[in-house]
Amino acid sequence: MASEFLQEITNHKLVVRDTSSLIVNCYGISQEPKTGNYAMVTQYIPGGNLRQFLQSNYQQLNFRDRINQLICISQGLNSIHEANLVHRDFHAGNVLNLSRNNRTYSLIVDLGLCQPASETNKEKVYGVLPYVAPEVFLGGKYTPAADIYSLSMVIYELFSNQPPFAEYAYDSLLALRICEGLRPNLAEVIAPQLLKDLISRC
Repeated sequence: MASEFLQEITNHKLVVRDTSSLIVNCYGISQEPKTGNYAMVTQYIPGGNLRQFLQSNYQQLNFRDRINQLICISQGLNSIHEANLVHRDFHAGNVLNLSRNNRTYSLIVDLGLCQPASETNKEKVYGVLPYVAPEVFLGGKYTPAADIYSLSMVIYELFSNQPPFAEYAYDSLLALRICEGLRPNLAEVIAPQLLKDLISRC
């Protein structure tokens, strides 16, 4: 097995301590007989990722629904940080949605790039460009604060129904503009000013 695969299994064991966790559960591993490749056996989440979920359900979601999702996402990320790990690839595609008892729960998936918060390797930039913290582009290490920046982009998407920086090409010029201070436009986001301030502070 690749070291990355083993690392993801280990990360699940570190973070997921009970069935109420807001991380997608890993139940075990399996091996494909013909190729010998290993695969994780995880919880089935039929609601798709956050972007897909919003495309199909945004008009039906009220403010409380979105706040409940925000709480789930924040608690899931906090459980990763409490295990002294940093996600490093936190974006809307790694948030899956599970509807149960007339409520939607958001669960975090893909712990394969998680590393200890003390990790100092600066050689590679991971993640989806508009969610990557500016300090990472500038050569800084991934920290819980970098995950919190990514969280703010997810919150923006949750309340605007738009990916961050949707009006820009996702290229090196956008990365440069983010480092120079470019942030999503919050003026058209329908949310209390307190929540907008929270996004700005992240």
